[in-house]
Amino acid sequence: WDAYLKGDFNFDKLWPIMDRLYPMPGMELGGDIKADLSTKGTMADVDAERYDRLNNAGSATFTNFTYEDSLLYPDGLKVVSGTIEFNPAFIAVAPTTIVTGDSDFTVKGRIDNYMN
Repeated sequence: WDAYLKGDFNFDKLWPIMDRLYPMPGMELGGDIKADLSTKGTMADVDAERYDRLNNAGSATFTNFTYEDSLLYPDGLKVVSGTIEFNPAFIAVAPTTIVTGDSDFTVKGRIDNYMN
């Protein structure tokens, strides 16, 4: 496979359409995700656990992204702002502010060797 995805996903506009096409009672999405993602590889390499041969890279930026689920997150989860970048070697999370219920927190960090 060789796939590339770049776009601005405004869930305030997309969610009503998505919910009509595939209803998910009790779930709501909102806000914005800007993504620039690419992946290239073969299933043979995945099956053989040769993850170093896969080329996955890109970034996603979240702005006021909200996720509500009446079962999992009845108080909702909101990513006020944040960016995730990844490549075959690591995933990096820039300072990302998240609010759930009355709690807010900021996360940042890096995960190395995530494919193995």
